[in-house]
Amino acid sequence: TAVEDRRRAVVYPAEQKYVQTQYGVYETLLSHFRNRLRENRPNNKLVVLGYSFSDEHINAVIEDSIRAEGSNLTVYAFVGPEEDAEEQENRFRKIAERCDHRFNVFMGQHSYISSSIEPEEWKEIKKLNLWNFEELVNIMVGDEQ
Repeated sequence: TAVEDRRRAVVYPAEQKYVQTQYGVYETLLSHFRNRLRENRPNNKLVVLGYSFSDEHINAVIEDSIRAEGSNLTVYAFVGPEEDAEEQENRFRKIAERCDHRFNVFMGQHSYISSSIEPEEWKEIKKLNLWNFEELVNIMVGDEQ
């Protein structure tokens, strides 16, 4: 199961999805994902678009990578608001609490969870088109240019 093996794979929603992802190509993909997140590089960021954080085995890889010794990984997630906004916010607050200030979630243009972004900054960010890739990159790079 080398990286050069370029066969396509799909994980279909099913009760056995978690078990299926622990074997074969899925195990390899998660292993590569985990290793990349844990690389100790300056300015190590994971930008997530559209993932609901409903798959606990993927969340565990992300959270463990944030909390790993020597990690400087910061996560920025941009997700659409769900029907049950309160449940969505509670789910993200729990993840954020476990990940300190390095887990930031923007739920559409209406809400965010982050201890590293001040309310005044959020007012400015809300004015931006977060779904425009160029503006998103400018937010990610920030003062680091």
